[in-house]
Amino acid sequence: MHGWDLAVATGRPAEADPATAEAVLAGMRALLPAEPRGGPVPFAAPVPPRADAGPTERLATGAATTADPRRPRSPASS
Repeated sequence: MHGWDLAVATGRPAEADPATAEAVLAGMRALLPAEPRGGPVPFAAPVPPRADAGPTERLATGAATTADPRRPRSPASS
């Protein structure tokens, strides 16, 4: 997840292996559901990913972090 954020911030390719990202995404959704968050759960609500987001972006934005896909993206990571 931090790799996606760093890659986007520096204009590098941001998608990991899709099958791996999908598997991790499924696991994170089971371990850290969207609700409840806040209080003793140290994560804010998930940020909806862009409609065309790949599995790594969906993992970074919605499963366990609150990275915001609406921020400007560099041309190299689009």
